[in-house]
Amino acid sequence: MSKNSKFWIAGRHSVLEALKNTNNKIFKIILQNKDNLKFIDKSLQKQVRIASNKDILSLINNADISHQGFLAEIQRTNLEIPKSEIFKQKNIIILDGINDQRNIGSIIRTAYAFNIKTLIVNKDEFKEKSILLNKTASGILERIKIFKTSNVVNIIKELKKNNFWIFCFDSNSNTFFDKKILSDKNIFIFGSENKGARSIVKKLSDYQVKIKINPEVDSLNVSISVASALTILNLN
Repeated sequence: MSKNSKFWIAGRHSVLEALKNTNNKIFKIILQNKDNLKFIDKSLQKQVRIASNKDILSLINNADISHQGFLAEIQRTNLEIPKSEIFKQKNIIILDGINDQRNIGSIIRTAYAFNIKTLIVNKDEFKEKSILLNKTASGILERIKIFKTSNVVNIIKELKKNNFWIFCFDSNSNTFFDKKILSDKNIFIFGSENKGARSIVKKLSDYQVKIKINPEVDSLNVSISVASALTILNLN
């Protein structure tokens, strides 16, 4: 992908994973405790500055996150994958209408934990430089494959032509998600908590499904829905 301007990331896992990624450019490393120098490669220690909690919070505009005493200013250059790569995958998650960067970060971390290594996102909804997104993803943004698109509908159509089955999660569906209905190549679509996936996306789906939960509960947080669905997918 084209080079991005530099931005701050925070949190131990986010920072340390970013430092390991040799495709990233590292401009500054801020630590709250000099004892944490032991986690920083010697080749990068000249870029380290020890700072107080107050100074760290000032650098990240007092963002409501737990920085854990680790902060880095980076430029990420290898996050996005070419379209040709997505057709080689077996299982892919598509996010449609999700704007909460914490939820997106949590979904990224959960997806990778369950061996889903490719996400398709709307480029206007995915804020790669968001300190909240990076912190919640806990370093997994350095590993997972992201394809950003300005037209989710067209990508779904292309995926269908390439033998993917499309599963759209919808709390109003009458069909429970079951791994028995899966194909060899599957797309799992999750929409916003308030509105779900768009109607045009639902119409393109082969199945509209929901997670089986206590009927007294209307719906799940979208990141919990992803975790629940992938748990079902991985059951023996």
